Amino acid sequence: MENEHVANNNIKLGIGLAVVLVALFTSVVVKYSMKQDPTMVSRSEKSGAHAADARVVDSSSESEALLATDDDLLTTLGGDASEAPEIDENAPVVTQSTEKLDNRRKTETTTAATTTASSKADTAENKKQKAQEALASAEAKLNETSARLDGAQAALDEAKGNRDRLQSEFEAAKAKLEEVKRGYDANQNENYKRGLYGFYESIGNGDGMNAFNASEYSSAVETGNAKDAASIENVKRSIDFLNKANQLRADEGRSELRVSYRLMALAVLNNDVASNNGQSANNTGLEEDLAFGYEDPFDAWYNEQKENGGDDFNRLMKDDAVAMGFAFSNKNNNVHNILFATEEQGPGETVSVSEFADKFNEYYNNTIKGKSITAEEEAYKNAENALNGAKQTVSDKENELKTASAAYGSAKTVYDERLKALQAFN
Repeated sequence: MENEHVANNNIKLGIGLAVVLVALFTSVVVKYSMKQDPTMVSRSEKSGAHAADARVVDSSSESEALLATDDDLLTTLGGDASEAPEIDENAPVVTQSTEKLDNRRKTETTTAATTTASSKADTAENKKQKAQEALASAEAKLNETSARLDGAQAALDEAKGNRDRLQSEFEAAKAKLEEVKRGYDANQNENYKRGLYGFYESIGNGDGMNAFNASEYSSAVETGNAKDAASIENVKRSIDFLNKANQLRADEGRSELRVSYRLMALAVLNNDVASNNGQSANNTGLEEDLAFGYEDPFDAWYNEQKENGGDDFNRLMKDDAVAMGFAFSNKNNNVHNILFATEEQGPGETVSVSEFADKFNEYYNNTIKGKSITAEEEAYKNAENALNGAKQTVSDKENELKTASAAYGSAKTVYDERLKALQAFN
């Protein structure tokens, strides 16, 4: 019996040790699981506890009688069974590890909330800053397009002013062309081109025609060139200078000079050569005054030399001179010259200045009808082209203004939108 009692005690002791080992093993497993996945703590510990309880219950069923009689073993396993608390299987198992996990979760939650609030504040400030930058950019664009719009408007106004001016010039050129067309006589065109020589032919003056034909300078005459000394336009102008020469002679108490047809032709020939060479070309044996670049040659011959009695002044006031011939050309700057002849020098047929003017003006009034209208036609065409160009410029500037206006409108819309977006932050 004694051996049997010892055997029973050993069995009870073995069962108790097994329960303790199971509990220790479960604790180790829970701690290991905590390191791997903290969220598994409660679940692992609860499972371990349930497993231990199951083993205890099973062992108790097998040796209930033995445990009831062994007070020492009960003390070893945790005290009096009657004092053990009732276990609620649904209650969470709280350990030191789970408390640390809860504390860390609370800390992380608080930190995350603080970070989120700070992040939201930073985001709002950044958005406001970006809105301010966007508004500044839109304002710069608005100012740029506004300046372009003002420039386009100014350019259009200038183009319209130029168009209106050219419109007036076109109307004037058109009226002039219509006028010359009404008076144009193609039959007189050749006479107009022949100038002074044609005049001599019309009145049958041999002195004048012979002077042209016999001179070695005759090739210098440019027939049909209105700026040549022989052109009827410049011969007509010369009549005014013939009158002034006699007026100045009269002021100095000198006699009136008559107009020589021969000297008029010789003066024209000398003038054309001098105009081409830029120096005197007088080969007539007669005295001559010559002036380059003056509007009024008597400034050089009379006004500038009267006080000192210069050579040009003295020739102009020559006492024994009886006839004169005058020429003017503007092919190469203004060139004026006047020839003087005494009775002994053979001036040929002469007439008074007024008689010469009457005969020449009659010829002029007829031949002027044959004046080429090419100049007026060209002036009209040029005026028309200029006007058309100005009209096209106005059209181009109007399109540029439309483009500038559209760009300004778009920039204004963007500016207003960005201003409104910035105001939303206030």
